Amino acid sequence: LTSGVDVLDVSPTRVTVTLDVLSSKEVNVVVDHGQVPDGLELGTTTLSVTTVMARGPSSFVSQVARAQARVPIDASGIDVHRQVDLEPVDASGALVRSVELTPNVVTVDIPVDQTETNKTVPVSVSLTGTPAAGYLIDQVASNPLTITLRGTPSALASITDVLTESVSVAGLTASKSFTAKVVLPPGLLLAEGSP
Repeated sequence: LTSGVDVLDVSPTRVTVTLDVLSSKEVNVVVDHGQVPDGLELGTTTLSVTTVMARGPSSFVSQVARAQARVPIDASGIDVHRQVDLEPVDASGALVRSVELTPNVVTVDIPVDQTETNKTVPVSVSLTGTPAAGYLIDQVASNPLTITLRGTPSALASITDVLTESVSVAGLTASKSFTAKVVLPPGLLLAEGSP
């Protein structure tokens, strides 16, 4: 001690040091992609490594159940190919502190596909020409009124109706029924059971 300094009290009077043995164990790498956006489906995940070493105090290493790679899936449907930091987690998914993983980064590849879905839209009749002089078109109705299309969510997103082949009303002087096929937008099909 420095001269002129007197020790009056020491607190704490005792310091306890707890030692823990360093240990390591091999753990599996698991990908957590969270909630997959609607309309997407994941292919088989490929990892650059499937197991890593967890090292640290044995009381912490014993809690490690897996090495987790968090990989959120983008709603755009773009395939995943990136390096992701690994986290040591316990059986409930909580982060375990004071544990190092070797390697601590993994390359994750996940193919992402758009799933097909259905959408029901009205049928709009495509008319050409004009009725005879003195006549006008009072009403146009289709049968069926709607059809159900099948395709990817992105292909269906902008579809609000489906047109028929052109129906000529040139020179008509009376009501008439026509048979016309629907014109399907590119990349879409009629859903099973749709007329």
